[in-house]
Amino acid sequence: MSVQKVMIILLAVIAALYLVTIVMSASHGSQQTDRPSAVSALKGLQGSHFLTLGGDATTNCATGPDPGEVRLWFGCAIAVKGRGFLSSPTRVAFDVHGSVTVRTAAQNEPQQTASANDGDCFGTAIDHGGGTLTFFPSPGTNITLLDHGCPPSS
Repeated sequence: MSVQKVMIILLAVIAALYLVTIVMSASHGSQQTDRPSAVSALKGLQGSHFLTLGGDATTNCATGPDPGEVRLWFGCAIAVKGRGFLSSPTRVAFDVHGSVTVRTAAQNEPQQTASANDGDCFGTAIDHGGGTLTFFPSPGTNITLLDHGCPPSS
């Protein structure tokens, strides 16, 4: 096989990979975001993989009788395992009952801290590398993990 044929095949493979990448990134939803600033660098790669306790996440927080209910009596954390390189971020959304400060330390993103009060919906994301959500609550604060994003703020 001549060098020219090898170069043509190589360029065709690179072009095909480029097109697949464009199609995959365009299929991840709108540019609307419910995530804080540093994670917004992930742009439209929201995906539909939401945080659930169990397989992909462990916690030292107390859990309630309802699925997704987490009791934040004292400081505690949720550790999110890393996912495949081509995976979309793990979206985190929860309703707050009380008040809490959340420190998000994603593997490949800068650490960020945000607060939420009673009745707020808190949203962020953990990239495919995994990370930790550390909670600093007021006594008696509970959160309920959601399987959908927070509603757009008015």
